[in-house]
Parts: sequence; structure tokens; C-alpha cells
Amino acid sequence: MKKWKDRNPKERKYFLIRLIGGIGFLLVGLIFAIISLVMNGWNFADFISNPTFLLVVLLALALGITFISWAEVK
Repeated sequence: MKKWKDRNPKERKYFLIRLIGGIGFLLVGLIFAIISLVMNGWNFADFISNPTFLLVVLLALALGITFISWAEVK
């Protein structure tokens, strides 16, 4: 991985976009999880058995695979 000072401005811009996007994605997932747990009365078993939870997990997995596929191989 290149250091910050070794990157050109275009690489810095895309790195920041991916970093902010990743952090935003994690925050949205955390907010979704907390809201769902509150709606289920903090019952974790109901939260896991919820089909919406499974959909969100599959979407997160797909996005994770997409982000990993964008990684540069050295």
C-alpha cells in the first residue's frame, strides 16, 4: 500500500471517496442494526430470524466482495 505522500492527487481523491464510503456504509449498517433490535424489543433471536436482516447481510457481503475486488494487487 502506498503512503499518502506517494500518491498523486487523483489517487488521493479516490482513496478518500472509498474511505468515506466504507465508513458511511458501516455507520448505516450499525444504525440499521440498532433500530431493528429496538423494534424487536432487544430480542437478538428475532433480529437474526428477520428476513430483512438476511437481505442486509447479503448486500453487505456483496459490497465487501466488490470493495476487495477493487484492491490493487502488487
